[in-house]
Amino acid sequence: MILLLAIFFLLSGVFSQQFGEEEKPSECLKKCVGPIAKVERSFNYVFNHYEEVCDLLETGAFCVRKCGEKDVEKFYQYTTFYRTHCVDYEEDLEPHLPCLAKAAKEADEVCRDKCQNAYKVEKTDEKENKIKKGCLSLECSTVCYFQEFSEECPEAKDALLKLNVGQIH
Repeated sequence: MILLLAIFFLLSGVFSQQFGEEEKPSECLKKCVGPIAKVERSFNYVFNHYEEVCDLLETGAFCVRKCGEKDVEKFYQYTTFYRTHCVDYEEDLEPHLPCLAKAAKEADEVCRDKCQNAYKVEKTDEKENKIKKGCLSLECSTVCYFQEFSEECPEAKDALLKLNVGQIH
């Protein structure tokens, strides 16, 4: 969950002006990351469409093998959030998916309201201010989602904690 907002920033920047001319994604990378980049970026969607999202990730991972080394690195950066949930901590999360799926819509609403709106990044903000707001929003979201999911799904608390701690390393 820690990387949710970071992934939002990265994925939204895949096809945007965040890349310098030399950093624009290749056609190969666009083709491979495109389907997962189109996935609604919410826990509600991910947990309620878990198999579909994980299948898209797997398909993209096979696709990117045909691309260059830098594209492979970028793909893995862009898809960290999904990889963490679908691969790294899949066994920990799967038993709790029904509860997490039920709790996700409200958690998204509460945490979006509390964190993203509180630290809204404006286009006119200086780069340093954008980064600062992004970090504050990420910190707020990490705590908020953990609290929301733990409250609604107490049996998932250890898995959520493991997921969060694992993403730090």
